[in-house]
Formats: sequence, structure tokens, C-alpha cells
Amino acid sequence: MQMAMNLALKGEFTFTQPTVDNRNIVATSNSNGGGCFHENSLVMLHNRKLKRIKDLSVGDKILTMDNNGTLAQDEVIAWIHQVKTGQFIFLQIVHDLGIITLTPEHIIFVGKSRNPQHASNLRPGDELSFFTSYDNRQTVTMAIVSSIHKVEGRGIYAPLTYSGRLLVDNIDVSCYCTLNPLQIVGKDIISSHALAHAGFLPLRMAFKFGLNISSSKLIDKSGIHSYARFLMNVILG
Repeated sequence: MQMAMNLALKGEFTFTQPTVDNRNIVATSNSNGGGCFHENSLVMLHNRKLKRIKDLSVGDKILTMDNNGTLAQDEVIAWIHQVKTGQFIFLQIVHDLGIITLTPEHIIFVGKSRNPQHASNLRPGDELSFFTSYDNRQTVTMAIVSSIHKVEGRGIYAPLTYSGRLLVDNIDVSCYCTLNPLQIVGKDIISSHALAHAGFLPLRMAFKFGLNISSSKLIDKSGIHSYARFLMNVILG
């Protein structure tokens, strides 16, 4: 485990003293409003091979997992957020099967029920869905979070898939970030992931009808897709 951590950290992060208590501060540190992964995060492709997210392209076929743990082939249809340079603040989630690094506001699925939560809400002991493939054997197991670290990493990437999900560093995650669940009397009625996925329905339908939703003309100066920026302006004001 320690060797895996050393390899993951070598040359990619500025590592700070492990902590949990500073996550509320970290959560507001990426001012562009996006929640994403760093450039060396690994995405699971449909053929079970791994590809660095910085090398991922629109049209790439990837593997996804639904709430029942069922695997399916999906496709990268656009970039919600993509910035290739600069240092950004991430949370590095260490678990008993490896590491996943993402921004504090990104949505990750937690527990056997795969409840969508912001990464900043994770606590040691939480369970994450972890996919492994070896010798044509596929297994989904629960990885247990052991510690959470504040790190800096290069680049910021958030691909959009048709299902709104993907496997990053073998962990089941959402394509989305930031939104809070819709609540009534303190109870979640619509999850943060479902709310974001519904918001991106027009963009997915545009893709389905053959429109070019991945044109560079649709990306603003901060690397955010213009439709994502529109949603942020509508929801956040």
C-alpha cells in the first residue's frame, strides 16, 4: 500500500500533512467553480485498460457502473471542464485498495447504496465502489476510506459521459460537482447527481441528435463548457 502511495505521489503532487479538519476550507479554494480530477487520474476504458484523463478524448469508449453495480459501455461526449495548466487544490482519498484524487466539490458515490456525496463530506470508514478486472474476472468490492489529504495537482479535467458517470482510479464517480441535493424538511428528494444529470439533459439530447457539443468554441476562457456555465449562472446566480 505504501509503495502504491509513493508511486502515485511521485512528481505529481505537493503533499501536505494528512488532515481531515481543513476540508471545509479546501472546498472553496478552486474559484473557477468546477469540480474535477487532476491530469494523472486514470479512467477505465471499455476494454478494461486505463488511460490518463489528460489523454482522454471525446469519442473514447469507457466503462461505467450504475447504482446496482452493473457495468456498461459509455462514451465521452464533451468536456464539462478542462484546464491543462496550473496548480489546483484536491482531496486525496486514501482507501484500503488505493487512492483517488478529486476536487472537494466533486460528487462521488458512497456506500453500498451508492449515495452521491461531495468529496468534502467523506470521512474515514466510508465505503466506495471499487472495480477490478484480472484474467477476465470482474469484481466490484467496497473500498474503505482510511484517510484524507489536502494536495495540489496539475491540471483539472471533468469529462461528460452520456450516463453522467465514469470509473476514475477504479472508483465509481459522477461527472458532476457542486450542486446540493433537493431537500424537503431536511430529507433528500433528488440527489445532487440526479439533479445535475437532469440539468445536462438538453446537452445530452443535442449530442444524441448529432449536434457538435464538443466544439472548442463552446469552452470559455476558464475551461468550462458554455452550457455548464449557463447552468451555474442559473442555479448559483
